[in-house]
Amino acid sequence: MTDIKAIEKLLNDTNVKLECTFKGKTDDRPDQLNWNISVIIADRVYSTVYSQGVGHIPGYKFRLRRTLADRDLEVYAVDTGKYYDLKYPHIKKNLPKPTLVDVMHSLILDSSVVINYCDFEEFASDMGYDTDSRRAEQTYNACLKIGIFLQATLGKDTIEQLQGLYQDY
Repeated sequence: MTDIKAIEKLLNDTNVKLECTFKGKTDDRPDQLNWNISVIIADRVYSTVYSQGVGHIPGYKFRLRRTLADRDLEVYAVDTGKYYDLKYPHIKKNLPKPTLVDVMHSLILDSSVVINYCDFEEFASDMGYDTDSRRAEQTYNACLKIGIFLQATLGKDTIEQLQGLYQDY
């Protein structure tokens, strides 16, 4: 079981901060909640787009047969960063921002490229990508950039601690 408090303490002890603003729909991620995030560690900043699925909309209920009204509410949230409170349908609220714990989990997973792979070809082979794919190479380079940032700011020992804490997240 993941110890969220231990993760929060380690992130707090290493002075990791998160800033985020809602970005809205993008062409390559039209059905997701997209956020512009900045992870700040000491005096260094890493900025990127962070995406969440529509399951992060408060009140979202997974149904195999969704109504058109359900879909309209999802589209509204994806477009605006707001959702309707189910208790008070006339009130729109801002979506909750991603948590530092969630964002760092994604970044720690992506940064494993630095530790686990010698080069792009090994990464592509292991992940099932075509070694001739420019898109796959862009993914590899983005993960490499995250890994280098985290190695430079947190250090290898802290990253390994976080990997251990996130093991079952």
